[in-house]
Amino acid sequence: MIHKPVKEMIIQSFSKIMAFTLPLLFQDNANLIDYGKAIYNKYIKLYLPGEQFKNSCKENIDNIIMELLYLIYDTNLLESYNSTQQQQPQQPSRSSSNSSTLGLEFLKSLTIEEDELLYQSTLKIKFPNYKGHTVLKAIDYIINLIDEGSLVIFLNQYRLPTTFNFFHKKIETTIYNEERHRLIYIYKYIISLIQNQITHPFLYKSIILRMIRYMREKSMLGICSGIIEYILENSKVSNEVINENILQIISLLYQYINDHPDSYSLERVNAILSRYTPEEFEYCPKFIRNALSSKTSIGRNFMGISFKSDDDMNIDNDKDKDKDKDKEEKDENGKETYFNDIIKFNIDSNSSSSIMITIKFLQNQLNKKNVLDHLNSSQNKEFLIQLFSKIFSWKNNAIVSRETLKCIGQLHPFLNDNIMNSFINLMTDQGNDTKEKSKDDNNTNSTSGNMSTNTSRASTPTIDFAEENDIKTELSVLCPGHIIILKYLSNCIYNNDISIVSIAIPLLQSILRTSIGSSAFHQLDEPYKKYLNIFISNHPKVSTSLSEPKKFYFEFKPKDIEKSETWSSSGKTFNEWITQLSCTMIISFYTDEIFDQLIVLIEQHSKFSEYILSYIFYAILFNEHHRNNNKHYYENGMDEESKETYYQEENQQLINNIRQNIQGSACDILSRGVSGMLKNYKNEDPEALRTILSVLIFLRQQPIPNAQTQFDNNRWLNLNYNDVVHAAIRCNLYTAALMFIEIGIDYDSQALASANNNANTSVRKRRSHMRNKSVSSMIFDDFKINEIKKSKKKWYQDLLIDIFQHTDPDDFYALNYNLNKNIRPLIKKYEHERNWRKQISFYERSLYTIYGQYNQMEEEEKKNFQFSSHGNESSQMSTTLNPHDIYFNIAKSLNGLNLYHLSFNLLSSVNSFSGYFNTKGQYQNLNRSLVDQNDSFLELQYESAWKISQWDFEPTTNFKLHHQAHGIHYYIFNCLKFLKRGNKEKFSSTVNDAWSFIENNMKLDQFDVKKNNFLPLQLMNEIQEGWEMIHKKIPKFLDIWQARIEVMKDNEFKTIESILMLRTVILNIIIESLTPDQLASINNTDLNTRDIFKSFLINNLFSISKIARKTGNLQSAQNSIEFLHQIMKENEEEEGLEDLEIGDFGEPHHMKLLHQLILEEAKILWIQDEPSLAINMLRQHIDNISPDFLTFTNTNPLNTTPPLSRKNSNASTTSSRGNKDMTTSEDAEKNEILYQLLSRLGNWIGMQRLENPTSIIENYMEKAVKIIENGHYKSSASEVYFKFADYANDQYQVMCQPDICVQQKLLKYKEKELDALKSSIRNSKSTNERNKYEIQKRRIETQIELDKAEINRVLQTREMFLVKAIENFLKTLVHSDEYDICVFRLIALWFKNKYNTLINQYIYKYIKVIESRKFLTLIYQLSARMSIASADKKTKYFVLTVNALIQKMIIDHPYHCLYQIIALRNGDILSSYDIHYFASPEKRKQNLNSGALNKQSVLRIQAAAAMLNSVKKHRHLAQLIQELEFLSEAYIELASLKFSASDRKKLISNKKPISFGNKLKLSKVKELERVPVTTKTLAVDPTCAYKDIVFIKGYKPYFQLIGGINLPKVIECLGSDGQIYKQLVKGSDDLRQDAVLSKIFTLVNVLLNRDQSTRKKQLSIRTYHIIPLSPRSGIIEWVKNTIPFGTYLTEAHPKYNKNDIMPLECRMMLHNEQQKKNSTPKSKLAVYNSIEAQFKPVFRYFFQERFKDPFDWYNKKISYTKSVSVNSVTGWVVGLGDRHCMNILIDLNTAEAIHIDLGIAFDAGKLLSIPECIPFRLTRDVVDGMGINKVEGVFRKSCEDTLKVLRTNSNVLLTILDVFRYDPLYNWTISPLKMARQVQEANNLQSDTNDIDQEDIQINNKNNDLETDSSENKNNDDIERAFLGVKSKLSEQMGIECQINELIEMAMNPENLSRLFPGWQPYM
Repeated sequence: MIHKPVKEMIIQSFSKIMAFTLPLLFQDNANLIDYGKAIYNKYIKLYLPGEQFKNSCKENIDNIIMELLYLIYDTNLLESYNSTQQQQPQQPSRSSSNSSTLGLEFLKSLTIEEDELLYQSTLKIKFPNYKGHTVLKAIDYIINLIDEGSLVIFLNQYRLPTTFNFFHKKIETTIYNEERHRLIYIYKYIISLIQNQITHPFLYKSIILRMIRYMREKSMLGICSGIIEYILENSKVSNEVINENILQIISLLYQYINDHPDSYSLERVNAILSRYTPEEFEYCPKFIRNALSSKTSIGRNFMGISFKSDDDMNIDNDKDKDKDKDKEEKDENGKETYFNDIIKFNIDSNSSSSIMITIKFLQNQLNKKNVLDHLNSSQNKEFLIQLFSKIFSWKNNAIVSRETLKCIGQLHPFLNDNIMNSFINLMTDQGNDTKEKSKDDNNTNSTSGNMSTNTSRASTPTIDFAEENDIKTELSVLCPGHIIILKYLSNCIYNNDISIVSIAIPLLQSILRTSIGSSAFHQLDEPYKKYLNIFISNHPKVSTSLSEPKKFYFEFKPKDIEKSETWSSSGKTFNEWITQLSCTMIISFYTDEIFDQLIVLIEQHSKFSEYILSYIFYAILFNEHHRNNNKHYYENGMDEESKETYYQEENQQLINNIRQNIQGSACDILSRGVSGMLKNYKNEDPEALRTILSVLIFLRQQPIPNAQTQFDNNRWLNLNYNDVVHAAIRCNLYTAALMFIEIGIDYDSQALASANNNANTSVRKRRSHMRNKSVSSMIFDDFKINEIKKSKKKWYQDLLIDIFQHTDPDDFYALNYNLNKNIRPLIKKYEHERNWRKQISFYERSLYTIYGQYNQMEEEEKKNFQFSSHGNESSQMSTTLNPHDIYFNIAKSLNGLNLYHLSFNLLSSVNSFSGYFNTKGQYQNLNRSLVDQNDSFLELQYESAWKISQWDFEPTTNFKLHHQAHGIHYYIFNCLKFLKRGNKEKFSSTVNDAWSFIENNMKLDQFDVKKNNFLPLQLMNEIQEGWEMIHKKIPKFLDIWQARIEVMKDNEFKTIESILMLRTVILNIIIESLTPDQLASINNTDLNTRDIFKSFLINNLFSISKIARKTGNLQSAQNSIEFLHQIMKENEEEEGLEDLEIGDFGEPHHMKLLHQLILEEAKILWIQDEPSLAINMLRQHIDNISPDFLTFTNTNPLNTTPPLSRKNSNASTTSSRGNKDMTTSEDAEKNEILYQLLSRLGNWIGMQRLENPTSIIENYMEKAVKIIENGHYKSSASEVYFKFADYANDQYQVMCQPDICVQQKLLKYKEKELDALKSSIRNSKSTNERNKYEIQKRRIETQIELDKAEINRVLQTREMFLVKAIENFLKTLVHSDEYDICVFRLIALWFKNKYNTLINQYIYKYIKVIESRKFLTLIYQLSARMSIASADKKTKYFVLTVNALIQKMIIDHPYHCLYQIIALRNGDILSSYDIHYFASPEKRKQNLNSGALNKQSVLRIQAAAAMLNSVKKHRHLAQLIQELEFLSEAYIELASLKFSASDRKKLISNKKPISFGNKLKLSKVKELERVPVTTKTLAVDPTCAYKDIVFIKGYKPYFQLIGGINLPKVIECLGSDGQIYKQLVKGSDDLRQDAVLSKIFTLVNVLLNRDQSTRKKQLSIRTYHIIPLSPRSGIIEWVKNTIPFGTYLTEAHPKYNKNDIMPLECRMMLHNEQQKKNSTPKSKLAVYNSIEAQFKPVFRYFFQERFKDPFDWYNKKISYTKSVSVNSVTGWVVGLGDRHCMNILIDLNTAEAIHIDLGIAFDAGKLLSIPECIPFRLTRDVVDGMGINKVEGVFRKSCEDTLKVLRTNSNVLLTILDVFRYDPLYNWTISPLKMARQVQEANNLQSDTNDIDQEDIQINNKNNDLETDSSENKNNDDIERAFLGVKSKLSEQMGIECQINELIEMAMNPENLSRLFPGWQPYM
């Protein structure tokens, strides 16, 4: 300053000089006035005369006013305040007081006595003697000088943010309390001065938040709380603003009183809360209000709001007390309203206070069993996903991150693979929704919705480009980052850090002053606008200082953007790197008016760089593209760089110099910088790499100018994708790595194609200039092509090993590796498969090799020998692994096998082994690093140690030196150790360290959300719960533990085992802590508590054993059994039962434990292929329980009997209780276990064929059932009934084999032979001859009698098996829902024996008690057998039973049955002519009796009509049926609507809606409140209540035609939920076959869901509703958001492969070849191969277009692949044909394949004129969508899993098909209409389908005749062929893998594809 001119110094300090001088001129003291005049004349008047002074005042007016206000130090402002208030217009207030005196009352009310004393005693002597009124006069003077009117007018809304921020900054930066107190009084004065200005949402929110912050200082509590009260009471903001901010305000107040629980603080908070109305409180979640009320003295009914304490809102309080409360806390969907509040309210992720309250509430609720049960309900899956998503969004908040992780740990049991996949889809969908919303916002100026503060990169918006002729419009939406910047700044203005706020406010004002900023502002959501519009200057008299932008100043030292040091993150912190890079990029390249101003914010707030870096890249690159494409625009002087400057002169000069020196294009410079980082990925900071990769992912989502395809958007930068993939793997971005691999492969392919094209086009030139061209140049051209080919080879193959360990588990099986070069893939494969035994075997071989080779070395070689750390090829033993790795992996494998003792001892031995040889001087180099080299050794040993309770384990000294490398098992071990020792201090310290470790090391982000990451969270939670239980000696959490494990059925075994083993250790520690000495000193309650803990420990061990047994981890099961034996022994010793025999039973609980233990041990033996031991164990135990129970002769030859326990089991087993009446509880308990043992034993004996079936049923099955029915036992009863029925059914099926028929034929032959002999005897003339015949006669008669007896015995036995199977299937359905699938076997047996009176009587009896919902799946098959009851005894009982069952189903579940009955009633509506029968019942009756239909059809129609009339007698059904009948008639009428050939063509081509008019019945359908939307899924209600259904409100009054022979119509149904449901109405087509096959697919889904493996993989078939309404019409659900496979490919092929031939040309080539008379398979193949060479697949681009986020892209590919696999295998099994491109839909949201048009099934496609010779569609385009793995990996394994499930459940599936086989309405042959369609198209590809309308009618008539002639007894060859075809496919003649291999080969074989119908389009 000394070297600057005086004038310059005065100008720079003008504001402070004026603030110091002006008040002197208004003092009462003349000397001071003269002093002020002297300063004015000496400095200001001299250097700034006249207008210069006035202009300087205008330019600096804001700062002058602020500096003047800052000088105020007294409270003598009331008089001045009153005088100014009279100038302000009065506005209504929230209070009823007179607003003219509000300011005065406000000042008086806030003047607290202690504040006045503080002011008087300390403040007067510290500041210049400027009284308040003199300062105000000075302010009035300067304001009048610039014509601003008054201070009140001057402080307009635009200036207020800066004004308040000025004082906020002063208050927060001063270190003196007195100064802070003085400033708050000035602040108070300003608020009172501009009270009518506080109508703006920003001022309302920012002032209140700051005041709550300042309340934390005790001396400021009174005045700050008073200011808040004043604003809440008198602010003019809208109710909407109040409601938006109440949550954050109340949360901060709760946090405040949590920290300041004194009475005065509570009093002030109560005063603030009293300013809210009850209605306003409703906008705050109830649980937060309750939490606040528990801290304050609001009371239980404050201001009309009923508050509950924390105890009151416990969901699991006493039911009687909480009955009313529970009713209140449930919403209409049955979910807890507290949880709904968490989903409903937008709890700001940056608001720690509200999050903390929410988290604490959730933690409390998630520790309640009934809450867990509620969440575990399948109907709450979506709710659970949303809840987890909300909690997950808070994880990055540092203040609450630990509590958030604990809460996630409590939710961990629910987070199975299905939930996690759904959660990930939700996250990506939310990101996509945000993108689409932002995209829409670019086209609309305002939208409605709640304001969100989420500005994460996942929410990146995309933009649409304007037309090039509107450059100005395009500039206004230059970058989507503009909106992100404004949203981010909208958060910054409320930041706790005042320095950030001080930057954000002027930056917002400056940005919104620009044209681009203004445009971006108008694209914001309305909630953002209303908070930010205060920063836009729209005051009529804006001063100069506000019209010019503020010149910012930054201290950043820019680097050279072209140097690698600028890009490298090595040696820098992440914040340093990203700040430096972001600022350097902005300085180096011009972007636009917004980005240019961001340096100052980035410099001070590095977090902002993470959000904005991607947009900086985009802005720079797009700006360069924009300039290049619009050079004429900039050549005319429209360069934005020259428009405005935003930085002070020295900063701006620096920027200009740097930009002028930049050489080269921005694209090249940025590409080199990014490429350098990626190439050096090993040395770069992973977080920096991840940020750069996020930039690349973002860029490829933005449309590049002039891009023609989505793939072109990958060309923003020029990169080597090999480096990109390596970097992605380094950052754990595995799905991104896969996506970049696919992009890299495409780049290679395009480069090779380009090189080949160039080579081909120049071949003639090369030949003509051969003499002039050197050989070396030609070789170079070939070398170039060869290099590209070489690089195209699978460069990514080795990388996939690392990637596929973190993606879908089945991906790993796609790897193709060469074990001769690298054995690592094999090891990884074993580990991936958890094939630990093979791993150990392999490592043993490796050790043998290592030590063998080492021992053969010379001594000098041994001394110099070094092993590499990973056994790579550079080591001396490249084919082996390092011993360290081997020992570690052996121990890891032992842990995988649950051999924890062996693992622990091995690791301990390795330590000793290393030390021993080091002292001996031998193998020193070999063993030097066995322990020290990898700290994973220690982690593995800690895991083994805590799982075997080895608490004396201490690591070696070397290990202790590496404490920073501790893993989670180290902390678990030490927590449990200190838990056992009861050391509270060390336990707490270790727990705290463990959570710190989890916080620092777990990467919980969207890119790598792996469920295993959450396991340590649950383990640590349960350790802390264990401490609380052992400390308080109460079993507080046991029921919660049990509830958690019940929901984890789909989790990995290792996860469940870790949890259960931890509980076992904790429970054992608790039980051991309750020693006999302690028990003697505590009361009886504590004794019971010990028993509770021990009982839970036993159940826990049984749980481990059962889960391990079911998952094949038998070692873990055996470990648990051994532990249980030890507990048994301890129990015997404690209870004095050592001398009791098993038959004496001892204590009841001891007996029950013994039974469970023996049964579980027997099950394990059975699984271990020890059936003899298992059977004898159960038999022996039954004998011990009840010696006389098994009275039959024991014919079992096996003598081996395993010991039952650790004591002698051969002692006397005398017991007098065997056959006595079982009346005591002990007898009842014994019988309860006895029937389970008998059922299990009988089942096993039957499987081993040890006894005959009749004996098994009599001696085991029936006795078990008898015990159940005598004792009314319910536990496991359904299992016993099902096993009995299953066994009887199997035996019945065996006895239905053809043998009995052969025997009967032989009997008839013998009878004929006997008759012949009798005739011979009568005609015989010779006595000898007669005697001879007599002997033969007696022999034959004897044989006939024996055969008859045998046949009768077989028939009686078969009848007995049939009856037992039917009876017990019925009982199974009565007792449980677990085995509902058996209904298909039951119905199949019934239909097969429908004339059996006894069976009909049984079923008629039981259908009264079986829930009818269990038969709903078979409504088609049941209703098809309806008939009129006749006097014919043969069918009478069957018809009565069927009718009774259907009637019950209709009454209970009308919505699931009536459409089928109505369709049967409409069986006579066969053409459009028949529609008139609806209006003429008499004519309809005459038609039925005319003989046009066969007898069976007429009987079904009459039966359906009678059924409808019968159920109409029920009041609740009469109106419903009437409405459904009318609706069905309306649908049929529309379906039958015909058009002339000329009209058809016009209507289809116009694609315009066709009005219903007034004649169609559908136009009259409105408000059918009883009728649900026909095509909407309606869940079956077990209560039969069906409340809150979505009913039909009406239909849009038009329909559309979509083409086709039969002109299907598309209509739109309006649901009562406000949704529109599209429906396809089809006529002249039989949909019954499609409907039946759709039902089969639904049942396949049930089977897939029952299997744990396929359920976890989410394998399923997408189905849709098909509702036949008559034999010739029906409706189909319109599958939303789908596109036909063929439609996409037809458009995509010419777009992506421009040089390929067109799809239609391909079709014509195949068609022409097939039409040739001399066409042969070879010629067809040649044509097909030619097509393939010229027509490359493109379906992979579908995923790049639709799913741009890598995680979403990958998940949708997997979803597509799995759906194709399940559809393929299931379709092959049922023989589904006609799978051309248009019969497969692709869901645009999920990418699932959906098959439509299911009319050709059961291999009927082989009967087409051009037979189908492939099992399913697996063309090149289908495969292309599966990614780089093609059919390997996920597709192949999913096919195998699907076929395995279908084969495993083949009996169920065949039973289902068997039921359909007897369906008299199902047409098993190919429809003539289908055949005609193909013939028509084959004959003329270009013909119009409309031309065959007349032919269609003829075909339909034929088809009608076919149906009319069918009868129920018709069982032709087609039916048997179809059934046997499915049966053979489900047989195990060929292994699953071989079968799938064969199918895939057949489906992809070019020879097969070349022979297909051309319309099938096999080339795509």
